Order: sequence, then C-alpha cells, then structure tokens
Amino acid sequence: MKSELHHSDSKLVAYVVSFFGMTITVVDLIKDEIIATIPVGRIAFDIAITPDGKFAYVTVASTNSVEVIDTKSNTVVKTIPMGEDPTDITITPDGRLAYVTDFIENNVYVIDLKTNIVIDIIVSATFNDPQGVAVTPDGKRVFIINTGNDLVSVIDTKTNTVIGTVAVGNIPLDVAITPDGNFAYVTNFFSRSVSLINTKKITGVDTIRVGDGPDGIAITPNGERVYVVNEFEDTVSVIDTDKNKVIETIQVGDEPVEIDITPDGKLAVVTNFNDGTISVIDTEKNRVIKTLPAGDSPVSVAILAKGKEDEEDESDD
Repeated sequence: MKSELHHSDSKLVAYVVSFFGMTITVVDLIKDEIIATIPVGRIAFDIAITPDGKFAYVTVASTNSVEVIDTKSNTVVKTIPMGEDPTDITITPDGRLAYVTDFIENNVYVIDLKTNIVIDIIVSATFNDPQGVAVTPDGKRVFIINTGNDLVSVIDTKTNTVIGTVAVGNIPLDVAITPDGNFAYVTNFFSRSVSLINTKKITGVDTIRVGDGPDGIAITPNGERVYVVNEFEDTVSVIDTDKNKVIETIQVGDEPVEIDITPDGKLAVVTNFNDGTISVIDTEKNRVIKTLPAGDSPVSVAILAKGKEDEEDESDD
C-alpha cells in the first residue's frame, strides 16, 4: 500500500545494508520500490550518510574496510582499509570526519572524509568490544558503546581521547543522542532496558524498561520521541522523552534490528532481518503503514531525503 503521508521531499530513499547478501538495497520510500542494488563486501554491518547527502559510508567486516558509495550514481567509488572488524560508523555534523568502531581490535578509527584516509586510531583501556557509536550535534563528543564491559566511553573530538565512562545495562548495543545534545539513550540488549545519560556531566540519570532484546534506536528530529527496536519480540517501543516512559508498542517484522527516522520526522524505517523487509512506521499514528522488500538479511538503514533544489544542484555538478 502507498504511503498515507505526503512529503515535501522529491527524493526519499532508504539505504539498507544486507548482512549476508553482499549488497546495499536502495528503496524508494515514495514509490515503494527498489531502485538500486549496490554490490559490497560480505558481512556489511552499518551505514552512515554525509550531511550533504552525496556519499554513504558502509562498514564491511569481510574486507576489513569502509566502502564509499556515491549516492548520485549508486556505485562504490572508494574502499578505505580499516582494522580487523569495522562495525558501526557515525559522521560528524560538519561532514568532516567519520568515527568507526572496531569490534575485534578494540579501538576507534577516525576518517578524514575529504581525503578518505584514516587520520587517527583511538586506543583506550575502556574499549571492550566497541560497537554502537554516535556524535553530539555540536560535534564535540563521540559516545562509544562497549558490549564487552557494559560501559559507554566518551571521546573528546578535539583531542580524540576518552574523557569519561558511564556504566549501563547488560550488553549495550546502540546509542542515539537528542537533537539538543543534552542526553544519550543507550539500548541494553539483555537488560530489556534503555539507559539515559546526561551528555554534559557524563553520568547516568535514568533507566527505562522496554521490550525484549532492545537493539537499534533513533530519536525524532524534535526530540520528543525515542524509537527502540525490540529484536526478540518483533516490536518497537516508543518512549516519551518528557516522561521517559514507553507510551506505545508497535508490531513490526521478524527479528527487527535497526531503525532510522526521516528528517521531517514523519516516518520511521525498521530493518527486519529474517523477513528481508523494512517496516515503515507513520510516527504520528505510530503504526506500520507498509512493509517493503529490502534484500537478504537487512541489518542497518540510513535515510536520504533530498528536495528539488538539492537535485538541481546535483544536475549542475
């Protein structure tokens, strides 16, 4: 079924990472169809799109690399050598740097996105099976999720050193930071909870009960709602950030893993690993309005939205 929402964007697509399929599936969320399939290495894991929307960066474990996709041609244009198991990736708001966690080597790589060269490798005794990663909106701090020791490490991006840690729940996996930069929400896979962290003080302030196996997490652009994917019960918990309580639970596909939200906040897109689909949620009604094919074993998703002016600028390049 077609979307019940009308978007001002002339282009609204989801880049979906296939864990076993060796592809990125590009799904048009307006036309409800796959518009491209991009070959990448086996065991691709995470994806992030630059603020200008021109490139997508994908971590690929089998080739120990990050592959760079030109979103205009939907082709891989660069491969950046990394450590033994690059896992998650985040891009700073100014589009200058990417931070990549390495699950096996227990460090964090910093990529200069102008040259696509690794310019720093951050090593810290606090890193233990680092996975989820997010940067504050001001670009000053990066939050690293350590699944091996149930800690969150906080990096100062000016010095690229760890300046503090916060203890969270059992097997934390992912993190999202509020648009005002004041709080970080961390999913705890085996604790059935989300930890709330004050990003300025680097302290835990609350624990929120959610569903079974919380994994991916995303926050609406207005900061009012947090969407948490519950992998073991095929649901998404919706947290009200004012009360920090779950206000709704949405049924999605089989073994959901990750989630992203459109820039206008109207849709949330969830990857369903066992279904080979994405569930598209209307965030106003908090219900699934369509389910679309999205390649084999989809794990991560990043949404690209472009208006007519953006597309005209591209055509002039």
